Amino acid sequence: MSLEQQANRISSYFQENEVDFETREIPYGRQFLILDGNVRLNCYSGKKGFSFHVQGKDKGLTSELEEEIGTLLG
Repeated sequence: MSLEQQANRISSYFQENEVDFETREIPYGRQFLILDGNVRLNCYSGKKGFSFHVQGKDKGLTSELEEEIGTLLG
């Protein structure tokens, strides 16, 4: 699945769950800013395929989001 398709799935998931988010293009991927930018979901597509990384200060929230996105894209 392409980066665009994966990003659309993530966007739809956030919209269905009424999560406020913004997106922006980053090198080789797309970034989702969640909770006013306090949590970032970086999605990449390259030679090794699709990958994502969650960043934020609240480790419980970032772990939960990482698990949810992993299940969604699994």
